[in-house]
Amino acid sequence: MMRRDSIFRSVRLLLLALFADTALPAGLMAETPPAADDLIRQGLALAYSTPVAGEDTRRGIALLEKSAATGSARAEVELGSLYLYGDVVPRDLRRARGYFETAAAAGDWSGLAQFGAMLMWREQDWQEGQRLLEQAAEQGMASAWVTLARGAMYGYLGGGSTSRAKYRAYADKAEAAGAPGMAVLEAERLQWGISVRADGTEAVKVLRRAADAGDADAARALIILLRDGNGLNIGKDRDAARAALSAYAPLLTEPDRWQLDISIQAAEARGTADYAALASAVATHHDWVTKDLGNQLARANPNALIYLLQTRLVTAGHAPGRPDGFAGHKTLAAMNDACPKVAAAALCRDSVLRPDVMAALLTLH
Repeated sequence: MMRRDSIFRSVRLLLLALFADTALPAGLMAETPPAADDLIRQGLALAYSTPVAGEDTRRGIALLEKSAATGSARAEVELGSLYLYGDVVPRDLRRARGYFETAAAAGDWSGLAQFGAMLMWREQDWQEGQRLLEQAAEQGMASAWVTLARGAMYGYLGGGSTSRAKYRAYADKAEAAGAPGMAVLEAERLQWGISVRADGTEAVKVLRRAADAGDADAARALIILLRDGNGLNIGKDRDAARAALSAYAPLLTEPDRWQLDISIQAAEARGTADYAALASAVATHHDWVTKDLGNQLARANPNALIYLLQTRLVTAGHAPGRPDGFAGHKTLAAMNDACPKVAAAALCRDSVLRPDVMAALLTLH
């Protein structure tokens, strides 16, 4: 079973990706005027420009508050997210919920869905988390049914068999609402044997069927699963991963296709010559280098990721020593020196070899 903190981080990123810019069904959310959109973009760019709150953070929040004052529900959600997660400002759940409730009153339930998911994943109040997620789902946010199904499957809605007994009802509602993500979740259930007999072959078939039907999330999950295996009942098969990437390329964006191809190259890389070729390929599209790519590389080949970090650190003016793919004393010192530029101080203090910290360092400019 996945570690619970890992699940929360993964779901948090998923929620942000799904809710931040996804329009709700007509009538559920007031349209954001173009001028407000501009303020939000400027505000977010400033608020998240550094991992530690500073003058730019305050200016960014001011722009978001200005947009919220014009009636922008999305600005309310973005403000709530800042205080919910506490990445660049002190965490303040009461303030976060206030922003989310204002947004929900205007028709945007994405913030309260995030809040409910946080309560569930962090086991602070699963009943209230379940209630908020159900409300959001009933207001048209089909993705909240998927979150509830995932929480039920992993035991976060009352624990053990009590929680898992809720899975099927939520899964059925998600499928009826056409919510993306259920094929990926069902494949997880099958490969790990959660309330069913573990069957890696069937998990792969589930993802293939969904990808054949046009499910981009399933296609991406299939490629990653074939690339890495799962260490239990699905072996690594990089040739099959490449074939799947080719077959389902039309479902994916160009940056997604490039990132997945780079991750497969990394998985196959052996030694500094391969790592150097990989670094050259990455340098051609540094604008497509994201934290998600860093996380994928950490799974596919940690040594290749270290090599890429070493070259990135040199470019950014640090001294990690000769690039070799190993985290020696000079490399660790350079990573620690650069870390506060891209990650919260608490994460840097914990370890610069955390996958999420290495992923952030890969985006260093």
